[in-house]
Amino acid sequence: MNDNQQPPELQTQPSISGVDNTASRGKRLAAAIIDIFLVMFCVQPFVQHFNLEQFAENPFNAPPEILFKILMYEVLVFFMLNIFILYRSGQTIGKRLCNIAIVDMTNQKPKLVALVFNRYLIQLVMMVLPFLNVVDILLIFFRKDKRCLHDLIANTKVIDLKIPATTLHNSIMA
Repeated sequence: MNDNQQPPELQTQPSISGVDNTASRGKRLAAAIIDIFLVMFCVQPFVQHFNLEQFAENPFNAPPEILFKILMYEVLVFFMLNIFILYRSGQTIGKRLCNIAIVDMTNQKPKLVALVFNRYLIQLVMMVLPFLNVVDILLIFFRKDKRCLHDLIANTKVIDLKIPATTLHNSIMA
């Protein structure tokens, strides 16, 4: 299979014009909460092993190098949990459980490298810069297309796989 072809299970179905299959804000929030919970659950043993509980409880008192180590471990755990499913279907575990997926603006699954660098690296930078993080989150409420700043930068959107309009093939949802 060359780079221009998608696996059969990821080929899109014909579009039904006029149907908006953008994922709801509620589904996106639920998926984010699931992903955050899974990462925090997996990071907890690391925090306990290195006796970092006091910094996890009150990060404002933590030295920057400790915060950086915790953040990098969280990023590592996130990708260890999600890299394969992101590659296969443009989903995280939370997105898969909520039946939503990340697609580009032509409703195709984005390439993994584009997802990692154009979407998740941007989100990581925004987490460190609180003003940008607030702008990122608020845009989903004020934009009609429900796209966050990281979606705009990465040229992606999140679709609801249960709405039959240019969705990914059903085998993704299995």
